[in-house]
Amino acid sequence: MFSSLKFYIFSSFINFLTNFLLAIFILLKNRKIPTNRYFAYFTLCVSFWSLFYFKWLSTTNQIWADYFVRTCMIGVLLMPSTFMQFAASLVKIKMSPWIHRINYFISIIGIFFVYTPLFAIPGDSFYVFPYWPRPGPLFHLFLLHFSINTIFGHVLFINKYFKTQDAMVKNQILYILLAGVFGFLGGSVNFLPWYRISILPISTMLVSLWTILPAYAIIKHHLMNIRVAITRAGVALTIYTLSLGVPFYLGYKTNSWFLSTSSAILLVLPAPFFYRTLFRKAKDIILAQQRHYQKILVQAARGMVTVHSLEKLTKLIVYVIKMKVKLKYAAIFVYQSENKLYLLKAQRPQSAISKDKFFSEETPLITHLKEYPYPQIREELPLSLREHLEGKLGGKRVGLVVPSVMNRRLLGFLVLGEKLNREAYSPDDIEVFKILAYQGALAMEHCLFLEEFKRNQQRLFQVEKLASIGGMAEGVAHQIKNRLNQFSIVGGELKISIKDFLEENPYIREDARLGELFQHFTRIADSLLDNVKRTNGVVRGILEYAQGNEAGISFEWCNLSEMIDAAIKVVAVKQEVDGLPIEVDLEEVKYVWGVRSQLQEVFCNLIDNAYEATEMLKEVLSPQEKEKFSPQIKIKGEDRVTFFAIEISDNGIGIKEEDKNKIFAPFFTTKSSYKSGSGIGMYVVRRIIEENHKGEVKFKSEYKRGTTFYINLPKPKESFLLNQKVAGK
Repeated sequence: MFSSLKFYIFSSFINFLTNFLLAIFILLKNRKIPTNRYFAYFTLCVSFWSLFYFKWLSTTNQIWADYFVRTCMIGVLLMPSTFMQFAASLVKIKMSPWIHRINYFISIIGIFFVYTPLFAIPGDSFYVFPYWPRPGPLFHLFLLHFSINTIFGHVLFINKYFKTQDAMVKNQILYILLAGVFGFLGGSVNFLPWYRISILPISTMLVSLWTILPAYAIIKHHLMNIRVAITRAGVALTIYTLSLGVPFYLGYKTNSWFLSTSSAILLVLPAPFFYRTLFRKAKDIILAQQRHYQKILVQAARGMVTVHSLEKLTKLIVYVIKMKVKLKYAAIFVYQSENKLYLLKAQRPQSAISKDKFFSEETPLITHLKEYPYPQIREELPLSLREHLEGKLGGKRVGLVVPSVMNRRLLGFLVLGEKLNREAYSPDDIEVFKILAYQGALAMEHCLFLEEFKRNQQRLFQVEKLASIGGMAEGVAHQIKNRLNQFSIVGGELKISIKDFLEENPYIREDARLGELFQHFTRIADSLLDNVKRTNGVVRGILEYAQGNEAGISFEWCNLSEMIDAAIKVVAVKQEVDGLPIEVDLEEVKYVWGVRSQLQEVFCNLIDNAYEATEMLKEVLSPQEKEKFSPQIKIKGEDRVTFFAIEISDNGIGIKEEDKNKIFAPFFTTKSSYKSGSGIGMYVVRRIIEENHKGEVKFKSEYKRGTTFYINLPKPKESFLLNQKVAGK
């Protein structure tokens, strides 16, 4: 077979077709990546050489044969330059541009002389080849150029293999080195006939392996373990060599087509079965350790649904994966619906990174995982997302990211580090983690449901407790009202007595000091009566809110300016100051629709918090900063189409990032050092605005820079419709 010219013609055509199609495929797939582009150029050079190699052997005319063999050497002359660019790009080494320029310059010089006797001189037949030229003087130099680049490129690969810590890159380079053994050695045998060395270039058929294997390594991220790949190729070669070789040998020796055909049928038909069986057995032996931990992971995945605590579940997942797969690092992030964040729930080692790490729902990484909800190795993640994730993890290298998705909802994701043995994640690993991700999603959804159920039970308990307090409030309010009645009677009697006494003794008015004293007594009585009325209104508002009696809630148009002024006075009295550093701009909003007593409570709470925030900031400022600091509270109102917008801002202490999610939680307070708080104020504010008034309350804050609260109070439907009609006219 190897002594037939047709074998070499067929081999060269297969090499051309394979390399040309492969180059086009790589360029179409992603030509923006330099490594892909340079490899495609090299593959085009190989296909060019193969095409004219085929035409050279196909012609019977010696003149055309000489022309075609010289033309095919153009591809050979360009191979060293393109190969070196590919090698430098793959190993990410910064090579001087002059090296590439000199390489291409030498290649171009060779192309210039390729049709001259300086490159090659006419030859004669060589074994089965009708015509093969002999080397000219420059041929030896270009052969040296070819050899130096080939050897140096493979030295770069070997150096990268031993220096890199990336298991994926190691596996990738092993494929390329294996391809080099077949491809370059197979193709280089074609130089021997030039020197009339009696070795036939039968290995030319292996040239396609040099381009197919690197292409597989470059394009496909989930590379098969190199040992498994070699075993697979060996098993296939053994099985099909026997099943096809024996019939050919019998036919060649006996010249019996019947014996050859019948033996082929008997051997070829069971060949796939034997191939699969032998390969599976060999693969299990080679990957015994992987099979062991993969089996444990599958069993663990099935048992996850029996765990009812999310905290225990997440700790179990990272513990099992870290210990059994033998990873450097493992962490799991779980979605928290209240804050719309993916929080770090568990990690191994436990102190690897700070536990306050989280990803918001709008983070590009989360968007990417929702769009591509399957396990992704490090190289599959876009560079910007990979750097962002590794930055969050304190610089730890990410090996694999495994999203857990249920009903198109991303419930969480695993972040796995590299394996301790530096092996890459295999396709079998990826499949096992897919199972783990699905079972994990089921288990997490179950745990989240149970936790939500517990929270609802706690809320019901809280509601019952507040209802109980509301019942008590009625009795307390009755007692307070009794005392207020006494104060009211005393104040009224005092005022009447002073008036009667002054009428009976008019001369007292003539005495300046006595007159001023009695006027002071009158002001005390007026203040007492005024405060009784105010306190009675507050008690009535508290009672209405505690009871939640909608029949007692009266919505009306409330004068916003009056409520703000009253709130400022109440806060000033509470804080024991003469005035507040406050600026009010309510030109656009005169009235708002709501319950006066409840809105009054909201404004008092927010203004009080704003003032205390400025005081808290003073405590942390240096003496020099205190002198420059000027506390400011601003209140602004805007009339929008369907609602009234009210902003209350301050330049106080602000809210820490980790506390922002807890601001509206019951019994949470940030008033640790300046003044103690109950932690119920903002919870009540939110209930009043959102539940009772169907509005919205939100805030923006920066620690040590200030806070702004935004309150949106909806307009009544009749008002909105009236505005629409007026606008329509």
